[in-house]
Amino acid sequence: AGYSSLQYLRHLQVDKLKLDRSFIGNLRPGADGDMAILKAVVSMACGLDVDLVIEGVETAFQRDLIESIGCEMAQGYLFSRPMPLPELMRLLSKATAPSATAPLRP
Repeated sequence: AGYSSLQYLRHLQVDKLKLDRSFIGNLRPGADGDMAILKAVVSMACGLDVDLVIEGVETAFQRDLIESIGCEMAQGYLFSRPMPLPELMRLLSKATAPSATAPLRP
C-alpha cells in the first residue's frame, strides 16, 4: 500500500520526536484507548533511541500520567505560558532559566 509516515523514522536521522497536544488533551482515568496510543509512542521512541517531547501538558494529572509511563520531557502551560520576546530574553539571561523543553521534574 502507501508509504507510512512512520517509515520516515527509519530513513531520516531523527533524534527528537514531538507528540502533539491532541494525544494528551483527553487523558483522564479510564481513557484506555488514549493511554494505549501514548504508551506505544513512548515505547517506540525508547526503542528507536529518540528523545520524546510531549506537547500541551497543562495539568499535574497529565504530567504525572506521562511521567508514570516513562516520558521524561514535556512542554506546555503547566511549565510556562507563551511570552513576548523581550520577556523571554530576560528569562534566558538568568542562570536559573528553564529551557523551552524541560525535564518533567527539576
